[in-house]
Amino acid sequence: MSDLHPNLSVPEWAAPLTLQQFADFRGALEDYFSNWDIPVEVKDGFVLTEREFFGHRRFGLGNLRQICAQMPNERYPAIVTGHFDALVSAYKFEKEFDAQSDNFE
Repeated sequence: MSDLHPNLSVPEWAAPLTLQQFADFRGALEDYFSNWDIPVEVKDGFVLTEREFFGHRRFGLGNLRQICAQMPNERYPAIVTGHFDALVSAYKFEKEFDAQSDNFE
């Protein structure tokens, strides 16, 4: 444990992140969702949202964790934002496409 994060340890699923990397990764996730006013819990390799976020309440973190593990910690907020903003864009596109696809038969 670290003096900076006395109640935090790196869970197995988050390896190979160090304690500081994990704290920064989790912080970037919490900050991203707080911008949407959505409380989250980071647990067992997922971010769990208190309410539905663009069609889902559970998001896997495996790929995102691997990307962050290879980058400097200060880039985590931008990486997390880019990842989830892409999911939001894809969700919005799918909804718009579905709404308009009825016009084509």
